[in-house]
Amino acid sequence: MRFKVLVAAAALTLSASATFAQDATPIPLVLTPSGTGMFSTTFQHTVTGLFIDTFSFTPASFSGNVAVSLTPIDGTITFFSALLNGEGFSFFPEDGLTKFEFQSAVNSKVPLELQVFGFAGDAETLTDMTATYGGTITATAVGAIPEPQTYGLMLAGLALMGAIGRRAKRRVRD
Repeated sequence: MRFKVLVAAAALTLSASATFAQDATPIPLVLTPSGTGMFSTTFQHTVTGLFIDTFSFTPASFSGNVAVSLTPIDGTITFFSALLNGEGFSFFPEDGLTKFEFQSAVNSKVPLELQVFGFAGDAETLTDMTATYGGTITATAVGAIPEPQTYGLMLAGLALMGAIGRRAKRRVRD
């Protein structure tokens, strides 16, 4: 029975997403340094009924791993899914589990954007209620990783240098 209610609420959320998405203004959050190559922030947000919250983060570009944790603080909230820069994460709660956590590798030239989809209220009767949830975002920067073409070019250069060295060595003998 509970599964059917969650599926119905998810369908309502997805069908209403176009309406909410047009009106939603991103909520700006600042990732502050919290160690070498680490940035983090925490936030709280109050919602009622079906919601789609959009958060945008600065600094503007980021390359590394991002961990997101969302937890109901006050009231009843059911999370359905989240998008981090367009990559989707679904939430399948087990009995008593309300915390929604996920991680993603991100390489972005645009500001990070997190969209959270959920329902605040009684999921059994689909009665809207006001509730508050909090989140923690931790971003760990990763150094640049060369692309395969870079390694290929490096190997070709080493092979060329070896051939030139071998040729020069033969000239000296002759």
